[in-house]
Amino acid sequence: MSQVGQQSDNPEDVASERRRAEAWEVLVELGVQERHFNDLESRYRTLASTWLLATFAGLGFIATQEVYISFPREILMSIVAFAGSSGIYFLWNLDIMVYHKLLDACFLAGVLLENETEGLPKFRTEMLRSAPKTGGVLRRIILFYIGSIIVVTSLGVIIFISWLQTIWGWPAWILAVLAVFGIVVLIRYIRDRSLAKSYGWEEVEERGFVS
Repeated sequence: MSQVGQQSDNPEDVASERRRAEAWEVLVELGVQERHFNDLESRYRTLASTWLLATFAGLGFIATQEVYISFPREILMSIVAFAGSSGIYFLWNLDIMVYHKLLDACFLAGVLLENETEGLPKFRTEMLRSAPKTGGVLRRIILFYIGSIIVVTSLGVIIFISWLQTIWGWPAWILAVLAVFGIVVLIRYIRDRSLAKSYGWEEVEERGFVS
């Protein structure tokens, strides 16, 4: 008799093959979701870059062209700068705090499934082990958001304080010091929230899938 027929009729082998097939289907769906969230993140980063350039263009236009408004030009420039900074902050929130967390959840679920099911290729696990331990890509993205917010907000503060000094004199720089303190607090908040590890990362590290 053929040994192949006997092996295929083994209940344990059949159950194992069924579990492997079901796990593979889940991995395929996780891959679809990962690509979806990654695409959304790319769009938000493109939008953040466009928003940054639009802010600079708006500031340049106001500074070099005749703008007929009933209040000082510096106030309008400050409003544009603060609006640009706020827009980048909200895009960071959607990109890193929403969609990147969802991407992380799908990726880590795939890592756990690969290691819990025998016979599956461990693509995600190997990617995780070969990635820089300092979180290279994510840190660069965070640096882009932080740098953009610092530059645009600082421009708004400098323009506004320079105008306010002509009215208040030196006390205007007290407000500048408070603004700098606020920027530092905001940047630390963005950095800490962006790099905070989820429960999934802690579980993956505890189970030794990544050092």
